[in-house]
Amino acid sequence: MSRFACHGIDLLATICLTLLLALCLADTAQAAKEAEPAGVVSAIEDAVQAIAADGTSRELALESPVFVGDAIVTSPTGAARISLQDGTILTLQAESRLEIKDFAYKGQSNDAMRLAVSFVSGICRLLSGQIVKKNPDRYVVDSPYATIGIRGTEIGTRIRGNAQLVALLSGTPISVTATDGQSQTIPQPDYGVDLGPGKAPSAPRPLTEEEKMLFTRLVFRRQMDSMRLQMLLQSSRPVMRPGRF
Repeated sequence: MSRFACHGIDLLATICLTLLLALCLADTAQAAKEAEPAGVVSAIEDAVQAIAADGTSRELALESPVFVGDAIVTSPTGAARISLQDGTILTLQAESRLEIKDFAYKGQSNDAMRLAVSFVSGICRLLSGQIVKKNPDRYVVDSPYATIGIRGTEIGTRIRGNAQLVALLSGTPISVTATDGQSQTIPQPDYGVDLGPGKAPSAPRPLTEEEKMLFTRLVFRRQMDSMRLQMLLQSSRPVMRPGRF
């Protein structure tokens, strides 16, 4: 075979390899853009943002998807209800923030199902869903000051400055473990514990009437009907993840 023929074969092989690499990179980028949402915005008031793990932000609207890595942030007049695939419901009042750190449910074995949510600031509620029933050890709810052990319940939390209130609103008792490892159990609804940086949880105490009002269910003017919500949550079609690609 001539030197020119060998050179032509080498050139063709290089071109093929380059094209194959380009296709692989394109598939990887497309896969990064397409993701299974953790849930959707099922009710909203005024301005609410999602801040992705890469720092990009986007305005949320009714039916907007939310993803693992999103921080949900409400404005001074904003509020939102986030419905996750497993039935977990997260509600944020004005000037609140929470983060969806991890979530896997659809198409997963019980052992692989998981949820991790962090309350950062403001007033939030959480109504637990199916994951806590199927894999309770991987259902993680925390805050800057505590980890909250849930086994099928509804909780509320208020984080204001260096003080946090964790309240049991309905369901079974919950445990609240401070960052120093000390723990308290909230035994019944309408009771709560107080925490702060470097402080053990207080003994459980009854909520004041004002505190009960803090966690009263919000009435949203813009919310999805239940049939539409179930259709979106049960859809297996991935959607485009917002961000820079």
